[in-house]
Amino acid sequence: QSGSWLQWMGKSIQDVMSPSDGMPEEDGANRAERRWLTSLGISRLWDGRSSSCAEDQRSVVSENVDQPTEEECFASRVQSKWARVKGIYTDDDVHMERDVTVKVTQLAFMAGTFVGGMSGYATTKQRYDMYKTGRTFLSARDAIRRKWDYGIVMSAKQGLRVGLRSAALVGSIVLLTTHYTLWRDRFSAWYFPVISASVASVLAFPLGLIGSLKALGLGISSGLSLSAVVVLYAMSMDKTVNEAYGIFKSEYEERLRCEKRREDNLQAFMKEHNIPWRYTAIKKMREEEERRLLEEAE
Repeated sequence: QSGSWLQWMGKSIQDVMSPSDGMPEEDGANRAERRWLTSLGISRLWDGRSSSCAEDQRSVVSENVDQPTEEECFASRVQSKWARVKGIYTDDDVHMERDVTVKVTQLAFMAGTFVGGMSGYATTKQRYDMYKTGRTFLSARDAIRRKWDYGIVMSAKQGLRVGLRSAALVGSIVLLTTHYTLWRDRFSAWYFPVISASVASVLAFPLGLIGSLKALGLGISSGLSLSAVVVLYAMSMDKTVNEAYGIFKSEYEERLRCEKRREDNLQAFMKEHNIPWRYTAIKKMREEEERRLLEEAE
């Protein structure tokens, strides 16, 4: 069929381009040019037919291929997001989300322990006065020693309780905020008030409805304060909140990489020179660095 179609098209073009009756005969040059134009027109028509046939074949193939459904696309996106979150715990690179969560949780625990122990001084003193009523001590020194022991134990107990609560509250807020940002690959200033209010109200369930409502209000107010700080930081850089978060993350992770390189060099130096103490290794590394700089200067 393609051969007969090609012959028909060639004959049609020759009929159109052939001299009609009553016109003068063409010379050899004009006849050769007319033949060349005829072959050129046939080739172009054939190329157009071939391209249209190829497009038809591609459309048929694309129709036969099963297109992914909306549920499959959604599952693929969710899987890629979870893979991005799990990647910060599986690879060897440093990540801001993991480092910030650990450091902030440790800082919240230490601050809560100190504040809780100091704030319980009045309660501890009152309880000790009740405890020593009717008791006989061996001496005044024994009474002072018992008083200090009781105060230290109760302060540590109260501080540990407050420290654990602070670490759970602050650590959960930072963990959910940073990891949800990584999961969505986008940061918003509304994350802090929403997440802090949710976490505070959930942790305050043992205190009852009134306690949960108070915790909810405290979480919203503290979250809005953090959001205001983030917005001001972004405005100082003339960037959006998401862009400012990305810049801060890049700079933070770059500092972490530098610290990791220094730590790796220190560990290798300690192993090479068989030095058990970090302070001694750091001091010796500085001495060698200063000596090397002096030699290069000379």
